[in-house]
Amino acid sequence: MRSVEISKKEREVYFCAVVARAINEREDSDYEVKSATYYLENPEEPFDVVLESRSGTYPPRPIQVVTIPSGQHLELRGDNSNVARFENLMKEIFATRNVDDCELHVGLTERSIFNGVPQIAAAKLADVVDGARCNGNWEIDDEQLYASDRLSDFVSYVHGLSIPSLGLHVHVTLTGWPGRDGAWIDEAITKKAKRYPDRTVAQTALVIGAAWSIDSEHVQSYLASERCATIPFSEAWIVLFGGRAIPLKLRR
Repeated sequence: MRSVEISKKEREVYFCAVVARAINEREDSDYEVKSATYYLENPEEPFDVVLESRSGTYPPRPIQVVTIPSGQHLELRGDNSNVARFENLMKEIFATRNVDDCELHVGLTERSIFNGVPQIAAAKLADVVDGARCNGNWEIDDEQLYASDRLSDFVSYVHGLSIPSLGLHVHVTLTGWPGRDGAWIDEAITKKAKRYPDRTVAQTALVIGAAWSIDSEHVQSYLASERCATIPFSEAWIVLFGGRAIPLKLRR
């Protein structure tokens, strides 16, 4: 079983677990989710997850899960594997150099966000950081990066903080921001609904997992537009970054 499949299913299970808690609080029920491995080994097509009553008192609730922003907007997604790979690579490089007093905030270019940063460029960046590090706050701008073998093709800036015993931390700052008109939610609903027959959709709950760039203002804007009345799923929830589930449509 591939790790990417397990990781994707774990995220789906997490979102559904948050929704299960919200449903239990609202309905005084006892829904729960199983492990990601269980759903991968026992698929119930076309559903991603099925909430089941611990006591058997309540009927199963099949769920489809979708995340926003979609994979077309990697610059807005906190789970971008290219970002995580770069952060881990830089930590590995600095660990071999015994750097343990530095916190880095790095801005990646669009090219790097979508295609990743080559290892040779990451190693060169580490050299530049080594030369710039000093006690307190410091930074490396795009001109300095361009002068260093055109690292500006991959990195737009580096902000650093060096304090003894700080430890080693590398963070990529994602700078895209979605509009607040609720279009992301519409996109998620349409994306899932068009893949299945109307009858299946009408009997299935939708759980939308939102990245850090989607907040309560986006949701409130969507709710205020009254577009919830057109949601074809039996119920719909959105899970915001931080673990808060908000109902977009409640089951009747």
